Amino acid sequence: MSKKIKHNKKRNTAFLYEALVRELAKSTIKKDADKKNTIVSILKEFFNGKNPLARELKLYQDVLSTKTEDKRLAEKIMFESRLERSALDNKKLFNEQSALISRINKELNQDVYSNFVPNYKSLATLHQIFNNPKIEAKKRVLLEENILEEMLKKTENNIEKIEKIEHIDNIVYKSFTKNFNETYGCLKERQKKLLRAYLSAAGEDNLEMKIFLDEELQNLQQEVKNSTELEIFPEQKIEILSLLEGYSKKDVGDEDLKKILKIQQLIEESKEDDKN
Repeated sequence: MSKKIKHNKKRNTAFLYEALVRELAKSTIKKDADKKNTIVSILKEFFNGKNPLARELKLYQDVLSTKTEDKRLAEKIMFESRLERSALDNKKLFNEQSALISRINKELNQDVYSNFVPNYKSLATLHQIFNNPKIEAKKRVLLEENILEEMLKKTENNIEKIEKIEHIDNIVYKSFTKNFNETYGCLKERQKKLLRAYLSAAGEDNLEMKIFLDEELQNLQQEVKNSTELEIFPEQKIEILSLLEGYSKKDVGDEDLKKILKIQQLIEESKEDDKN
């Protein structure tokens, strides 16, 4: 009976990267600037293009980002990635991982390793393929088959589903834009960008959307504070700032979105007035 290989996630380069990215998202949403800057610093140091960890991470990403219906192509990408991984210096990788783990432990905390990573199982499987050259042939083939299944998941049903969602989003976008334009005037590029992001994240716990919205709300608050035009209407200015602060602490719905779009419009108009 073959011995089961234990997966050490702290020695999985791709897991460490994904866990840090999710910690970065959490710190952004919570507006913890110090923690956010620390994580950005760590990511830049250990995952820049010249670092061995960045090279290994790219191999994980190359394999897991591949979605194809051509099994031969998927097998070739897997083979070449495994070959390139075998050429990396394991001692350097281990030392860099140790340094990264040390910084996480000292400057962040152990909670980083508990972050939910959606593709954790695939990362663990690929880690065994990449980091265990002495793994028995049968075991390696079975592991690779699991990864190949992931790479070959681009089915016609998935394509149809994506196209259907995109079609619905376009209808909603056009309808929303038409109604808004008729009431408040044409949407500006800044507003369109927010609306597109909102629709693409509808019904999902989308961290990227939350980060984007949080940054936009912070930008709007600063722009309201700096607007000389709004100084003429202090009560309105206070009300707008209160609304923006409230939106940063809750999940934004359709009606909230309309108000944020109107605030964006007001800010752009005040900028034009400030120039005159």
